[in-house]
Amino acid sequence: MPVLLGVGEGHADQAVRALAAGAAACVARPYRVPELLPFIQASSPEPRKVLTVGGVELDVHAHQVRVGGRAVHLPLREFELLQYLMRNADRTVTREQIMRHVWHAAANTSTNTIAVHVKRLRARLGDEDDQLIQTVRGVGYRLVTPGNSEKPA
Repeated sequence: MPVLLGVGEGHADQAVRALAAGAAACVARPYRVPELLPFIQASSPEPRKVLTVGGVELDVHAHQVRVGGRAVHLPLREFELLQYLMRNADRTVTREQIMRHVWHAAANTSTNTIAVHVKRLRARLGDEDDQLIQTVRGVGYRLVTPGNSEKPA
């Protein structure tokens, strides 16, 4: 935890000792909020980014996935695919969008890479009846939040 120390005028020796002992910074009193805020914001830890759709939780920073509280190991591409689908929950994403955002490549219509990865992802998530990740024929895929009963055409 970063330490920010406030020191009064004429106490430079305290500031030197504090910095030598590991303080992140020293600020002069009386405090001026506009000068103090950047120190506080810079030292605040980044909040954990956890995406949740139904019983699926994806921790972006820890690269962990849980389904119904159970840890599920996903290879990197499947993790990235799930993350992309979760960020676009209830929206149909095209194969071209998936190829661009997950594989960082131009669309290649002659490959079934995406279909294979979606199939493996469904199996790992326990989505046997394709209710979580729906195929939108001729377009792409949609990750559906529970309660959204909209069926693909």
